[in-house]
Amino acid sequence: MKRLALVVACVGACHPGASRGPPVVALPPVAPAAASVASAPPPPPRATPVGVVVTGAAYGGLALWRASATGHVEPIAFPWAKLSIIDSLRVSPDGRDVAYVEGGTAFGPLLVRALFDGSMTLVAPHVAGGELLVVAWSPDGRKVLYAKRRAGQVRPACDFAGCPSPGPSSFFVFDRERRASVKTEVPGELAAWLPSGDLVVVDDDGALARVHDGTKTPVAAGPYRHDDFALDLGGNRLLSTGWNDATKRAEVLALDLRTWQETPIAPPAPYATYVWPHASPSGKRLAWLVTPVTRHPLTEALVVDGRTLVAPARDLVGFAWIDDDTLVAHHADRLDVLDANDGTVKGTTTTDAQDMLP
Repeated sequence: MKRLALVVACVGACHPGASRGPPVVALPPVAPAAASVASAPPPPPRATPVGVVVTGAAYGGLALWRASATGHVEPIAFPWAKLSIIDSLRVSPDGRDVAYVEGGTAFGPLLVRALFDGSMTLVAPHVAGGELLVVAWSPDGRKVLYAKRRAGQVRPACDFAGCPSPGPSSFFVFDRERRASVKTEVPGELAAWLPSGDLVVVDDDGALARVHDGTKTPVAAGPYRHDDFALDLGGNRLLSTGWNDATKRAEVLALDLRTWQETPIAPPAPYATYVWPHASPSGKRLAWLVTPVTRHPLTEALVVDGRTLVAPARDLVGFAWIDDDTLVAHHADRLDVLDANDGTVKGTTTTDAQDMLP
């Protein structure tokens, strides 16, 4: 079952020895700014870790928030586009830029915009009869992976549940420094974009493969069907949830990116118990959502280092690390900044997002 993920990126306070990352992922230091924004003065450094959070908004749109490790949460004004009609947006690893499709996937263009001053880089123009989709940022923030496909998602035979959308027809990597795109192959659903430039993809059977210069190599051989991926650069591993079809049990898995060996890191549990494992920025701490067996299947608890930090609740839909000692708990209509050690609520704000588990 796919769940709604909280998007947060560390900003400013991640020192050069720390890791930073895309949504709840630790990543290396901030890369140089793109050529189109190089002339703009950089935002002042922040002494306190800050994250950019994306939630839902009215009419199926998006809203942006800035959450601090001190507990302060504030909305981010976005006067350059109507977030109510944007459905393809990704925050950069350092939290300073967003890549998005203006007006929605059936429109365009695809842009990168700096949150602090609105400086803009054109990634891909709108082409009549085409659709654009932001897929991912590279870990260093220098590149954007995006997809193109032909417009028109309605198929002749559709049931009451709707018509399935066709997959992207082609993928491209946009280099922000060169201001140019290169076509690439993504033979599967993207699980992770590694610092080496390699991709990890997952096929329809939940099996993982490494893609290097177009060559696809199976990895993590075993009985697992993988889902819910998070790159932990602090620990040099890829986290995921896994279903073992032989034992009929769910587990949390860690794939070592040096040896390509996979290890279970949580006790075996019933189906769909674990959701969205993520490591803290240093990779030293782990958290995930848990669906208690004895409760409603849509009730989630937040577990940190094996201990329940947020009791099971039906309105808990996601979480994210800000630093090793602070998380953001994403509820249906609010964001809570939590002390990761004792669960103390350091700050909260109402979002009116009405977010939910899909």
